[in-house]
Amino acid sequence: MHHHAMHMSGMPGFHGVEGVSLSSSSLAQPLQAPVSPLQAWCLVVDDVAPNRVLLARGLKRLGYATHLASDGKEALEACRRRVAEVKGAGEEGVKEQLFSHSLCLGLVTMDKSMPVMDGIEATRAIRAEFGGSFVIVGLTGDALGEDLESFRGAGLDGVMGKPASAKEIHMEAERLIGVYEQRVERAESDMQDS
Repeated sequence: MHHHAMHMSGMPGFHGVEGVSLSSSSLAQPLQAPVSPLQAWCLVVDDVAPNRVLLARGLKRLGYATHLASDGKEALEACRRRVAEVKGAGEEGVKEQLFSHSLCLGLVTMDKSMPVMDGIEATRAIRAEFGGSFVIVGLTGDALGEDLESFRGAGLDGVMGKPASAKEIHMEAERLIGVYEQRVERAESDMQDS
């Protein structure tokens, strides 16, 4: 299955991804369910309740098990619970894979501007504690300028402008998880070669 990067000037929400145009017929294809049950976990982080609920509802329809957080501190706690839950379930090989960054435990959509702990600080904290175990897509109303660079520099996998629909986020997540898995495969074959 090919993971297409999206670049459509007519669609707000895609910023800074490679310009691969997608034919309109492939947009009509039904969306794939998340790649695996592990990856179907999704955390929606936004301090504005209606945004949070709307996005979570859309992602739930696409097959994600959605969870909500209203600031970065809650997001970090939710990620800790997720890691504990996966470890506790003792799924085969999970403990070993967890910190070799070869396991994706889910998707986090991260709003940038929030009280208590903003998206930049929260992304840094999640990366410091769990490495690459979560695919984090940043959402921002300010899709230009220095703010965006500092957000991206915190360790995001991707950034999208607001408003972004659940469907757009899902397609971006699928692409990022594909990139992620290729990176893991490369790392594993490098280890076997050496």
